[in-house]
Amino acid sequence: MEVWGNTQITKGSTGYLPVFHAGGLLTIGDCHAAMGDGEATASAVECAFDAMVSMTLEEHCKVSRPVVTTATEVMTTGEGETMEAATKIARQGMADLLVDPLGIDDTEAAMLIACAADVRTGLAGHPPSTMRVAVPKTVLAL
Repeated sequence: MEVWGNTQITKGSTGYLPVFHAGGLLTIGDCHAAMGDGEATASAVECAFDAMVSMTLEEHCKVSRPVVTTATEVMTTGEGETMEAATKIARQGMADLLVDPLGIDDTEAAMLIACAADVRTGLAGHPPSTMRVAVPKTVLAL
């Protein structure tokens, strides 16, 4: 079973999730009316929510980790026992996304991330930590 935390999908976002098994299940929850970046005390203003979610199997978009697109950026996430471990996973997820569409190698992807990406905290209040790496859609549009 794969579990990803604090992906922080907001209104109008598109999430791309890997599918490892036919008939896999999806659970959505833990919605917040307000939350500071990083949920630093492992708490936020929890709320009930109504959401419309549609699922489509996208054959052209193969991802190994969750990817979220907004109107302006593309984000990958990583979870780990430390913020450093979570950042490494999120950073590698972004590098994997950049290589094929841009026709670059891993070193060039690392340099592009260093120059264009923002690293953000998803959950810092307790392990496992969640980190996000975001690049503008001017760099990568899915």
